[in-house]
Amino acid sequence: MSAGAAGGGGGREALQADMAAQGEAIRALARQETLGRDVAELAAAVAQDGQVLLSGMGASLYAAEVVAAAWRGDGVQAWTLPASELAHHVPRTWGGPLVLVSQSGASAEVVRVAQTLRGRASPWCLTLNPGFDLAGVRPLVVPGGLERGYAATRSFTTTLATLALVRAQTLGADVDLEAAATAV
Repeated sequence: MSAGAAGGGGGREALQADMAAQGEAIRALARQETLGRDVAELAAAVAQDGQVLLSGMGASLYAAEVVAAAWRGDGVQAWTLPASELAHHVPRTWGGPLVLVSQSGASAEVVRVAQTLRGRASPWCLTLNPGFDLAGVRPLVVPGGLERGYAATRSFTTTLATLALVRAQTLGADVDLEAAATAV
């Protein structure tokens, strides 16, 4: 089991179950009303400010980098920064939306960034952890719960899909989650 896997267990069966659950996890995004409202609110903030800072570690950061590159192509000032760097070098004048991406929402780097920002900014955290509760951080909880196999098996796909939804709403576009789920 990888160091980032959630909940113990692991093994081939858990990995296969997480892989098989990717399509349904994407479909669940469209049915989750709370997430839909939160995505719309974050999209409105990005559209208003014209900028966004995304941060995470490993596969979470990579998913953020993919969507940030697309956003930049749309004219949105989108940056990424590893959470390990952001924890030590928070921009003093940052006023736009800041999105932390973490499968568990409890990685040491994400917790450190939240503590560093306390009282100065209200970041978002995109996570699969339904029990996410970090003071001063607004949750974007992706349905499906924590992964049972290896971190980034299902979370990478759903993180990418959720950030794509935010991007699309920022631009006033639609995303066909059913087609994406079928493709996965």
